[in-house]
Amino acid sequence: MFRKIILMAAGVGVLFGGMNTVQARQSGPDTCELGTTLASCWIAVKDVRPTQFTVGGTAVNCKRKKFNKKSQQKMDDYLAKDGHELPTIIGPAGNYYITDHHHLSSALYYAEGKDDGWIGKDQQVRLVIKQSYYKANPDERISMQQFWTEMVNDGRAWPYNGDKRVPDNDLAKAYAPVTSMKQLEDDPYRTLSRWVREACGYIKEGKEQCVNIGPGKISDFMEFRWANYLRSEVSLDDDPSTKQLRKAYEPSLEAVEKKHKPKNYFQQTWGLDAVAYGFNDTKKALNLKISKSGCDKDPDPNDIIDVK
Repeated sequence: MFRKIILMAAGVGVLFGGMNTVQARQSGPDTCELGTTLASCWIAVKDVRPTQFTVGGTAVNCKRKKFNKKSQQKMDDYLAKDGHELPTIIGPAGNYYITDHHHLSSALYYAEGKDDGWIGKDQQVRLVIKQSYYKANPDERISMQQFWTEMVNDGRAWPYNGDKRVPDNDLAKAYAPVTSMKQLEDDPYRTLSRWVREACGYIKEGKEQCVNIGPGKISDFMEFRWANYLRSEVSLDDDPSTKQLRKAYEPSLEAVEKKHKPKNYFQQTWGLDAVAYGFNDTKKALNLKISKSGCDKDPDPNDIIDVK
C-alpha cells in the first residue's frame, strides 16, 4: 500500500499570515509558454507533471527541510545551478512532463521559506526541453495513450507503482490523475534504495566517493530497480515508520552485498548485466549514518510531512 505525501506542518497559515513573503523569480523572456520553442525555459514547479507514480517520502522530507532553511535568494541560486535543471518532454496538449529530479521537485513543492516566507510550489524551476509533442490544432495531436506508450518505450517514464506495472493499455488512464508532485505517493523502498546508493551500495554516475564506472553504462531508473530488488529481500510493514526503515537499512546493505542474488535478480527481471545495474564490485558500502528522522539532523517535531 502506498501513501500520499501530505504536508502537516502545524500552523503554517498563521505563521505566514502576517509576513511579507518574498517573491520567487519573476516571469521574463525565458518563461515557459504554451507552444514554446525555447530549448530551456522557467516555470513554477506546481505546473510540471511527473512521469512516475512514487517517490521516497522520507527522502523528500529530508530535502524539503533543507530547502526550508534557505532564503529566497539562495533558493534561486540553487535552482539556477547546472545539474538542477529538469529534463522535460512537452506533451500533446502543451503540458510539461519532467523525466528526472522528481525528489527535488517534490521537496520544493512542499517547502516553505522559514525566514522570508517564500512558497515552494510557486518557485520557478528551469526546464530543458528534450522533445515536444505539442500541436496547436487538437485534431493533429496524438492521443495520450500513444504519448505514454512512446514515453515508456523510450525510457522516459517509469510505469510502475511499487513492483506493479501498469498494463500497456491502461497507461493514459493511470497517468491522467497525476498532474503535479502532489499526486506522487510514498514508496518506502525508494527511500531505502536512496540510502543504499548514498552509501555506495550501488553506483550511479557522478558520485565522487564511489567508484565511477563511466557515463552511459548505467541503466535508466536505477534507484527504482534497486528499490524493487530490496522489496524482494527486505520485509516492511504496509505502513512503516522511519524507525522501521532505519532498522531495515543494515539488512538492505547486506542484501546488496550478496553478489549472486542481485546479479541473478537483475539478469532475470530486467536482462541487465552487473555494469548496467551499477553493482559496486570493487568497494564495500560506506558506513553511512542514518539519523532518527532519516536525515542528517532530526527535524522539528512540529514541522514534518506525515505520510498516511
